[in-house]
Amino acid sequence: MILLDYNILEQKKNTLDKKVFKKLQKKADEALYAKNETILDFPGFPKDKKDYYSLAAYYHKSPDGKYIKHDGIYNQESRNGPKDVMSRLTDDVLILALAGYFIDKKYSARAAERLSAWFLSPNGMNPNLIYAQAIPGNDIGRPAGIIDAHHWINIITAIDLIELVITDNKFLTEMKEWFGKFADWLHTSDNANNVREIGNNINAWRNTATLVFALFAGNRDKIVNKCYDEFKDILESKTDEQGCFVSELDRTRSLHYNLFFLDAMAVAAEAAYNQGIDLWHYFSPTKKNIENSFDFLGQFLMGKPWPYPQMTEEFKKRNSFYIAAVRLNRPDFIDINQGLVDNTWHAHLGPAWLWHGEH
Repeated sequence: MILLDYNILEQKKNTLDKKVFKKLQKKADEALYAKNETILDFPGFPKDKKDYYSLAAYYHKSPDGKYIKHDGIYNQESRNGPKDVMSRLTDDVLILALAGYFIDKKYSARAAERLSAWFLSPNGMNPNLIYAQAIPGNDIGRPAGIIDAHHWINIITAIDLIELVITDNKFLTEMKEWFGKFADWLHTSDNANNVREIGNNINAWRNTATLVFALFAGNRDKIVNKCYDEFKDILESKTDEQGCFVSELDRTRSLHYNLFFLDAMAVAAEAAYNQGIDLWHYFSPTKKNIENSFDFLGQFLMGKPWPYPQMTEEFKKRNSFYIAAVRLNRPDFIDINQGLVDNTWHAHLGPAWLWHGEH
């Protein structure tokens, strides 16, 4: 498995809280009857209508008709189209796959159907993000649009769960082929190279998504090893001696984006760990490691005032702290989450109850 721990899954299967079970079944029943959707249901500006597109989240129309960036303030228009569909699809298939594993395999089969319609049918989406996060009025996306793929990591988690319940070699082979092509694009495209040069949280998520998708696809050892190297380079070059991700400090939500950056690193470390590569305990040439960042950022989730710009925001529990508690033998990282809002079911690495008994 790429991200999930099979032993934890088996333990949960025997001890799943009744409230969690009922909530999972309710959500899965809702997703069970949702219609299949394809990229062609949402025509946009790309010449090839099977290319994904989305609009830049922080750009708003000014009185003169031009679109101006207001960092941290969402333009609700950006939530429409394939981006919204992919978010909904990712949520639904993970819920269905979890229900398939814990309740009934009919949910797993439905998850595979939903994924097949979007990715594998004759109307399936092309494996690129060329048109992602376009500024309205432009007919091309931006390199920063690569960030749209970060939630899709949960699709791989869903497929890992599906594979535990039903055998469909054709589905699995074709999904591996699709995500293999997507990993290639995330690794070699001009957009990917531009994001590497910027070097902020978007590149960290690009690297993490590339790693997860390449591991899932198989036969891409060169890309996987390069992702491990990039993880190390990011840790060395993008954190200071405290563990702060300095590229995010000029953002209006700088604590949010530091935590978001850390989540990307944690997901990559966990994916590597499950392949026998220990990035959780890696030290850079200047003795930087991921534990420093958990230590540094955790104190601000515990109430210490954050000294940089941060819009008012309600922070949610983070699975990365639960997993770091185990991998780094730091039970105090669990305590950091206790005063925070429960995370949503589509959080990275799945709902929190998979990792620490949250409802």
